[in-house]
Amino acid sequence: LHAVAEVDEFDALKVKLGQKCEITTDAHEGIIAEGTIVEIEPQMDRKRMVGQWAGERNDTFSRKIRIALESSVEELPIGLPIEISIQTAEK
Repeated sequence: LHAVAEVDEFDALKVKLGQKCEITTDAHEGIIAEGTIVEIEPQMDRKRMVGQWAGERNDTFSRKIRIALESSVEELPIGLPIEISIQTAEK
């Protein structure tokens, strides 16, 4: 099971293969899944995915990433809007 996300141009150089991620959604309280970045597209492109929240910037470029979710994740519906937090630095 994978999650696909777009990383805004301001954060595009902060993502690296192997970084850990936490996935949340408005449909459920707390973290619904954890995963690891397994693919980063090398090309920046116009933003395609929109969250439809107030103040969202739609005229930016982004970089698509793919996150492998842990196998213990319950079956999630395709297209479920999620928010991904990426650990970009060691704690």
